Amino acid sequence: MIALDTYVFFEAMNKNERAIKVLKEVKEKGGVISVLVLTELYYHLSKRNLVEEYYKIRVIIDELNIKIIPVTEEIAELAGKLRAKYYSKERQISFIDCIHLATAIISKAKKFVTGDKDFLGIEEIKVELI
Repeated sequence: MIALDTYVFFEAMNKNERAIKVLKEVKEKGGVISVLVLTELYYHLSKRNLVEEYYKIRVIIDELNIKIIPVTEEIAELAGKLRAKYYSKERQISFIDCIHLATAIISKAKKFVTGDKDFLGIEEIKVELI
């Protein structure tokens, strides 16, 4: 199973070949996202007057059978631990990004795919940058 950051969907929307390849891999191996990916997608797309793109991405998520994981107590606590461990002046990893990461770890994903360099050097899960 592959965990995805919001970034992957934005890049796929922009026809990034690597992001599209990751989504094809998810179709074969399964995928998982935090429910907060939906929050980020809707917010950022609505700010650019692209709400219709949000609904297209939702169809893709459903078609690929990507599991949408709610924020549980276990995920929330792990996200706090991850932020405490990794947040610094040089790596300003957000709370939401830590929830994405905690979701990936607790879901036992083989890797977490993102484009955000703040995830480089994370020890708890393999991180793949696109």
